[in-house]
Amino acid sequence: MQNKGSNILMIFVIGIGILIVSKIIVPLALGAVLFGIYVFTWVMLRKTGREREGIIVSAVVLAALIAAGYFSEGGYVKNLTLYHNAMDRFLTLLVYGKKVEGLPDFWSIQQRYWFYILVEGFVFSLTIIPAVFGYHYWKTKKKRERLYGKQRRTYAIPERLFKKYREQADYDKTFLGVSFYTRKPILVRNEVANLHGVIVGATGAGKTVTIMNFIANAIKTGKPLIVLDGKGERGFWREIFAWACMYSREEDFQLFSITEE
Repeated sequence: MQNKGSNILMIFVIGIGILIVSKIIVPLALGAVLFGIYVFTWVMLRKTGREREGIIVSAVVLAALIAAGYFSEGGYVKNLTLYHNAMDRFLTLLVYGKKVEGLPDFWSIQQRYWFYILVEGFVFSLTIIPAVFGYHYWKTKKKRERLYGKQRRTYAIPERLFKKYREQADYDKTFLGVSFYTRKPILVRNEVANLHGVIVGATGAGKTVTIMNFIANAIKTGKPLIVLDGKGERGFWREIFAWACMYSREEDFQLFSITEE
């Protein structure tokens, strides 16, 4: 057990030494962290359906990087430019330390690696702040939806997803809709769909849409179907007839109504 601990410690020390000495691993590690945080930000914003905010964050980060490069070329961060010989300057500051030229007098002190990390931290903060905000917003909204239910007017699933996933429904499963959180299809297998069930919900909750998914799948797979509509809405049976026409079963459609000829 002691030998195993010693080996792990030796590997850890060697790894730290490589990170300090190498000209490639350190910049790549810093870049990977920044890129990972930025990707995390985008994923969180994507989960909340707020792609517009993601584009804004992208523009802000890009503008910040461009501005940093501009000021470095102007001499304000002359020895810490993000674009030219950044690795060499980082190692120089890390190992030897040197006076940063082109800065105000109160900055003109012997700077070491912490100043470089400070600059990187500023860029890092441009991504970590929206990442934390995006994650917090997603978690808070998810809890709120569990308690009060989703508000349909604030979230719209693209129609293309319905068309795409409804086509996946076949003889052994029925398409019900798209998940609110993952935007993945919800498919019910026949052994479950064939059981007796009740679909309940308030006005506008989507009861008719859910029932129509079962009807559409039955029409598509050639199954016999009897539909009783107590309210007798024209739009309901017309949609059923449209599905029958789509799958060439209009001859099988029979309507019995005391209000329609």
